[in-house]
Amino acid sequence: MQCLKTKETPRVGSKRLATQKEIRRLIVLVTIVGVLFEGITGYFAHSVERYALALLFGVCGLIAFLGSTMLIEETGKEIKE
Repeated sequence: MQCLKTKETPRVGSKRLATQKEIRRLIVLVTIVGVLFEGITGYFAHSVERYALALLFGVCGLIAFLGSTMLIEETGKEIKE
């Protein structure tokens, strides 16, 4: 299948799919918010539980970032084939 470069947004049926650029923006936004939350919570943490929660959010954000970038790369490979 050939991939044509057009400005048209990809669709499945009547539903519009998110473009790679939109997905990357969302990933970056979620990662920044997660890191800020981790930093603020860790700074004000007066107990181990709060710091552990902040660290958990940061690790989950990192896993989501890495997983979604791998998904984008795999989707791009499938589209090109």
